[in-house]
Amino acid sequence: MTTSGQQDAFKDVMRDVAKGCIQAQASDVDERSRFPEKGYQALASVGLLVAHLPEEVAGGGGGMLTSVMAIEQVARVCGSTAASVAATVQAATALGYGAGQMARDRISQIASGDHVAAWVGEGIGYISTRKGYLLHGRGSWVANADRSQSLVVAADGQASTDTGVALLLVATDQAGVRIGAIETDLGLRGCSLRSVELNDVLVSPAGLLGQGPSARAGLACAAANHGLAVAALCVGVAAGALDQARSYVLERVQFGRRIADFPAMRAVLSEAFVSVDAARQLVSSAAGQVDRGAAEDYVISAALLSATETAAAVTIEAVQAFGGYGYVKGYPVERMMRDAQVARLLIGTRAARLESVAAHFLA
Repeated sequence: MTTSGQQDAFKDVMRDVAKGCIQAQASDVDERSRFPEKGYQALASVGLLVAHLPEEVAGGGGGMLTSVMAIEQVARVCGSTAASVAATVQAATALGYGAGQMARDRISQIASGDHVAAWVGEGIGYISTRKGYLLHGRGSWVANADRSQSLVVAADGQASTDTGVALLLVATDQAGVRIGAIETDLGLRGCSLRSVELNDVLVSPAGLLGQGPSARAGLACAAANHGLAVAALCVGVAAGALDQARSYVLERVQFGRRIADFPAMRAVLSEAFVSVDAARQLVSSAAGQVDRGAAEDYVISAALLSATETAAAVTIEAVQAFGGYGYVKGYPVERMMRDAQVARLLIGTRAARLESVAAHFLA
């Protein structure tokens, strides 16, 4: 995939931020299951959080290819921080479909890091009233929920007069909003997955971002961008684990030889390198197609399948390259292996992705 000089320069900036600011915090973020505040703010300061959005809605104008290149660099050192960014990409994309000034103001605040918006994509219903929209329901596995000041909610109409799905902006300090306890996850612990309950929360007409066809378009775009962000996260986690394994086998000596000189190890890590690069190319190609408005659903699904499966397999190989040390918390590959497993759950089931590809291939 051909990239521009600006995109390559932005990727280099992300690499420097990741190594200089985020890497040192990664272990503590995981251990304490805390929001990666320092890293998140550092990424806001260099313009990553809304880099994918057009400038006309207060975004950075870089497109999804720029974002996936940057997110990979973040995930190479901290999957949790990359997952928090991926969740922000989804919420900000939906906000970009809002026609009002409120949506643009929120995007500007997200870009600066002053405001965090979480995405609630299922489990919520609404009823239209004279005063606005009354929301009720429970969303599960909501990333960044406890750190957010607002929720971007996809709600289903419950009355015959309601026009299908609606995208709504809800402040987390409104009456009736309840953020649940943190889920104790295997990995990606810093993105703080929680449930969100909305108990008869009234949203004014100004909080409506879209309804009916416009809401469905926003949902589709948000899902595609989030899928690509998660795919980039997986490529980054796999590449980071491979970086760790490479450094270790080049230094570690067994039986008078570097581990890197054993043919079996050379074959395993070479295959892993090829798999990671292939996944990266698929993700970059899909992001480029999204930026051109030409991406079909199966393209996103194929990139996700490749990236998630690669991350799961490569991180296990990286752990095994360390021998017993790979399973010790003092080594980052242990965390990366756990992060890769949880990342597979962020984008729906593998079966759904396979069916998306099959619908195209076997049509």
